[in-house]
Amino acid sequence: MKKMVLIIPTVGSSETVERTIESMNRCDLPANFDRLILVENGLNPRGDVLVEKLRPELNAVYLYHKEGNKSKALNAALQFVDDGLVVFFDDDIRLHRKTLIAYSEAMAGCQDGFFFAGPCGVDYEETPFKWLLPHLPASARGWGLGSAPVQFSAPIALGCNWAVYFDDLCRADLFNTEKGPGAGARGQETDMQIKLLSLGIKGQYIPEAMVWHYVPTCRCSPEWVLRRSLESGRSRYLERVHEGKLYTAKIACFFLATLAITSFLIFFRFDQSVGFKWRKLREIYRGRFRI
Repeated sequence: MKKMVLIIPTVGSSETVERTIESMNRCDLPANFDRLILVENGLNPRGDVLVEKLRPELNAVYLYHKEGNKSKALNAALQFVDDGLVVFFDDDIRLHRKTLIAYSEAMAGCQDGFFFAGPCGVDYEETPFKWLLPHLPASARGWGLGSAPVQFSAPIALGCNWAVYFDDLCRADLFNTEKGPGAGARGQETDMQIKLLSLGIKGQYIPEAMVWHYVPTCRCSPEWVLRRSLESGRSRYLERVHEGKLYTAKIACFFLATLAITSFLIFFRFDQSVGFKWRKLREIYRGRFRI
């Protein structure tokens, strides 16, 4: 069986990575486990100290990429990988003890032509407003496809808990450095999954590969959701620029319609959740069309 390499990107200001490290130290390791790469980006690096807290069996390696760009940091870490399955976790998750075993068992049945995704629960610092929950991204609500393994053909795996073979990453030209934290637009993992699917590589859901995402109060507030919506719009803008399609008249119509509906809802004080939906759309259009 091919080896397994873990990559965890982090930033010097992260206060949650130690929680991730603690859960990594409690994980059962499969026989094909090779090593863990902790790649830090941005200012105030301290990851070399964090690596010392990982148990020796994890064969942890520390890398530092000065520029605060997650995609560039991931690509830099991949330069130190030559084969096998690459499992990506974020620095704000905790793992189930059997998560790595689940990925290894999935490899035994799907050696080629697949990438993998596990479910994600949430650990809230403070429970968000009930009306806001439907507007939060899956990483802040929880995500999964049920209790049984299933294939999927859409770019729906969360970036905090997924895996792909190194050779397939290379075929897809690695991560898009114009997307992801530090790049001003979101969606580098979604972008990668779109490329993988276009290459005929299928998604495989692994229900036993469970993690829990820590969601601080500041990342489940109305203001944060609106900022994220703007970044999502910017991601689509970048795609449209490369496609050469801008549709100026259509842009204006969408934005003006959204503005009018938002104003109407605010004026008549409609349900808070309904009004917020249109505020989100307004931010998406602002980012999507650079308005």
